[in-house]
Amino acid sequence: GAGNFKTKTTLGMLLKDGTTVDEMVIGGPLSNCKKIARLDEIVKVDGVPVTAANIGSKMIGSDVPGSAVILTVRKHQGGGLLEVRVVRMRTQEIADRRRLFELFTWLLDNNKAAKEPEPEKKRAEQAHDTVKHCITLWTGMMQSGAEHNEEVACNVQALQRQASKLNELVRLALEAAQKDEDGAPVRAAAAEQRATLAE
Repeated sequence: GAGNFKTKTTLGMLLKDGTTVDEMVIGGPLSNCKKIARLDEIVKVDGVPVTAANIGSKMIGSDVPGSAVILTVRKHQGGGLLEVRVVRMRTQEIADRRRLFELFTWLLDNNKAAKEPEPEKKRAEQAHDTVKHCITLWTGMMQSGAEHNEEVACNVQALQRQASKLNELVRLALEAAQKDEDGAPVRAAAAEQRATLAE
């Protein structure tokens, strides 16, 4: 269960030498963003420079599934800097995905056909090909799901911004109505806020 984990969320990676990406879990946030590679170095988290000492707490951040974090990465290939927005995933969800991948890998490793008699060898080869096909399909589903989740998260954030602007419009209108009974300030505040909403 989720109680086995120290945090509620993860980005789905292991680091080496403190800040260098060593491994990414297939289907995890970092793997799905397709912008970060093994041996890239994370130099900032949400604009704050990181070291081996503080990177863990900075990446955990609010520890809320679905919350975003901005990673500034020094690319291993070329050394350029890149900012990448990644959405945190529930730790249990990525643990389940990792376990499924491990099971697929175990099936492949333990289904070697070379030493089998001919009829069994053919069945083993077919099973091996089937498992490889399952891994390919599963990986595609995980990436597609991540893209969908990212789109939903962006839409929710846009709606939250709009709701905040509308809330401010109502607040300004109420304040203006209380200050001036003729309604002129209400119309001015409303017009100004509508112009802001249109942006």
